[in-house]
Amino acid sequence: MLITKSNNCPKCGGGHSNQCFVVYDNGEHCFSCGYSKSTNSNNFAFKAPPNIFRQLVFPEGMTNNYNEFSLDILKYLGKFYINKQHVYRHKIMFVPDSSFTTKAGLSFTGESLLFLNKDAETVHGYQRRFFPHKNIISVGDFNIPCLLVPEQENIKKTVCIVEDYISAVRLSDIVPTICLFGTSLKSSVLSKLLEFDNILIWLDGDIPGQEAAKKISRKLYDIIKYNQQTTPYKPVNYRISNIATELDPKCYSNTELNFYLKDLINDSVKI
Repeated sequence: MLITKSNNCPKCGGGHSNQCFVVYDNGEHCFSCGYSKSTNSNNFAFKAPPNIFRQLVFPEGMTNNYNEFSLDILKYLGKFYINKQHVYRHKIMFVPDSSFTTKAGLSFTGESLLFLNKDAETVHGYQRRFFPHKNIISVGDFNIPCLLVPEQENIKKTVCIVEDYISAVRLSDIVPTICLFGTSLKSSVLSKLLEFDNILIWLDGDIPGQEAAKKISRKLYDIIKYNQQTTPYKPVNYRISNIATELDPKCYSNTELNFYLKDLINDSVKI
């Protein structure tokens, strides 16, 4: 039974335009960040959708052998400064030319790259990008944050978030980077971001990307403000910076990436 609604969520903060946080007689749920808490999970007024991808099915012919990647795929990767070491370190997969149609009637054809959402032990999901047409399909669990870190991590307090996996690979040469696989910020990613005190937002420079960057910034400010009010005995000085460039991060050389990042890593504004 519904008890009350509120614009303030204990997880993602206050200031929401609608009453997204609801309290039931046996639990609570936020429709903005996805946070849920139940006193009786078998009889909860709101039930989160189940994770149906308990066992991932990978396409036939998939390989991580750089020497078996097609010339067109290597040209694509080379355009964004992705080399053999990147492919092996981040387990970028190549799938030869194939075709299939989903149960929903969506058709996919061509060569493809697989970008894995994984941690040290488990592959939680993958995004498959087809060529020559830019068709993308995602399979598995993307509620698990996809964090890529430098081989020699010397910037422990800074994290950067980007839209696409190739940009994440490139930036992770310099700084820990989270790939959103799009522009939406899931609650699990939000929680991971708050483990860092210097947060850089570098989404695509187009209108959708920058609108998403503003939305993410507002959400971060809201939850940080809420946390500071509710836990004043645990002060954390967060820094949030938005990087808006004409090109996607993956399009720039390492020298250019370092140029955009160096001052923000050291001199972001505290909130």
